[in-house]
Amino acid sequence: MTGLDVPEEFIEVLRKLEGNLKPGRVVDALRWAVVNSEKAKDVARRFHNLGHYGKREFEKCMQLGYNPEYAVEFAEIKQSSISRRRSMLGKILKSDGYRFKMPNGAECTIKHKDGCFEFTFNFCGVEATLIRKGSQYIEITVEKLLEGHVTRYGVKAVLYKGKKFDPDSTQARIIMKAIEENVNPEVLAATDL
Repeated sequence: MTGLDVPEEFIEVLRKLEGNLKPGRVVDALRWAVVNSEKAKDVARRFHNLGHYGKREFEKCMQLGYNPEYAVEFAEIKQSSISRRRSMLGKILKSDGYRFKMPNGAECTIKHKDGCFEFTFNFCGVEATLIRKGSQYIEITVEKLLEGHVTRYGVKAVLYKGKKFDPDSTQARIIMKAIEENVNPEVLAATDL
């Protein structure tokens, strides 16, 4: 401990950030640590367990003036999200793709092809594919599917019976709703008219 009763391990965390924090932010963090000595030790321990991206997020939060406890919590959540995304992408990028069953019983296979992700659904004896560009928020899309929700976010095209539909078209919306409800799109189209 220093003369200010700030845990040494917390001061070490601030030293790692000192070139990137304004002096006022450092003073605010030190004041917080004086009042919250045990929490400051915990923040230091948790900070050291963060990876590169987590530490970067912690630093951003501190630059914005958030208290260290919130900053480390946010950094842990962000790091966890990045880890999930990387794990998910690793599974998807395997040659046979990533397969799972939605709660409604519809089967989905995700494959990476030509810079896009193809979500192929087998349900009620039919097949439909959603084409999604880019990997941003791919883990959220998959999490939603695992919960039983089909989202149009990032979808560039819907393929069904050899035809390509714009994701905002009535046909595409019916196909996506049919996937979500695990019913034949033609039956759904006939009953929703």
